[in-house]
Amino acid sequence: MRKMKILIEITICFMVLTMIGAAERPTVIITFDDGWLSVYDKAYPIMQANNQKGVDFIIIDPIIGGWSDFMQKSQLNVLYGAGWDISSHTYSHIALTTANNTTLNYELAASRNWLNANGYPRGAMLLAYPYGDYNSGVITALKANGYVAARTVDASNGMHYNLSSPDIFSLKSYEIIGGQDNNITVINQIDNTIAANGLLILSFHKIVDNLSINATDAETEYTTSDFQKVSNYLKSKRVDVRTLSDYLGVKPTVTNSPVATSIPVVTNTRTITNTPVVTSIPAAPKNTRPSYTIERVYYIPAETQPIEVATPKPTETPDLNTQITSGSWVAVHNQESVTKEPEKSIFEKIVEFLRRFYA
Repeated sequence: MRKMKILIEITICFMVLTMIGAAERPTVIITFDDGWLSVYDKAYPIMQANNQKGVDFIIIDPIIGGWSDFMQKSQLNVLYGAGWDISSHTYSHIALTTANNTTLNYELAASRNWLNANGYPRGAMLLAYPYGDYNSGVITALKANGYVAARTVDASNGMHYNLSSPDIFSLKSYEIIGGQDNNITVINQIDNTIAANGLLILSFHKIVDNLSINATDAETEYTTSDFQKVSNYLKSKRVDVRTLSDYLGVKPTVTNSPVATSIPVVTNTRTITNTPVVTSIPAAPKNTRPSYTIERVYYIPAETQPIEVATPKPTETPDLNTQITSGSWVAVHNQESVTKEPEKSIFEKIVEFLRRFYA
């Protein structure tokens, strides 16, 4: 009996020590912003080979629009099936602090609802702020729309979080800047995290074989070779690589968020007729990266200024002289062949009339 009691006490002590050790284990969460196809083509195979899962904060617009340089549902399904979080980066990547309440709620609700409706509930309640742009009003809207945590691009502090943390809607991260960061700078961050038994959230965008020659374009890139070295290093160390939903212990809940209904949504409209010239386009949203272009501008009746929507189409040039008016909105589209038929002369009109009359 005494031996059994000793055995039970030893078992309990071992369990407690194991729990303490697990709680103190350093953790790395690998996240990607926007939903670029290169994450599927380049990062996913590397992480899969090393038994690592990530978080992809996606913009919904490019998926619905079928943009070739972004993942589509078939690729997202593969990531989700492999245990990744597919999470929100809003519906069309606007700077949230510049939006009115209707637009703000639409961007948050439409994104989360799309994720739930299309089979990605595990990470649908998690968000990364476009441009890292947030304030107390944005956080209030996040809570109202059923989100439980949000990641910033504020410098990482290495502290662990839980769902009750007061700063759960301002999760710190280490943002990877192409041309500045390589495998050594990221591995240094990992080593610091291991030493502190802390948390490191890494924030990537595109994974490419070679950085763009243009330094501005390269800012959102990280080379495949450096990513391979980082992934391999994580595998070799005593560190947990986890998804955000797993780390926070959130459970998927498929409930719709309230959606603002007064904002018309037009995606990739291609039929353009009778196009007057746009005489004035306001400045881009604050903190807009040069690799993003203005895709459309909403005019909300209650607003005195347009609400700008920035979406990543870096290889195309915005045509600011293309405008469509329908109800209360205006759309600015990317460069297309749009010509206005010249006014016909009186003689041409008479000829056309006679031709139709005798046809």
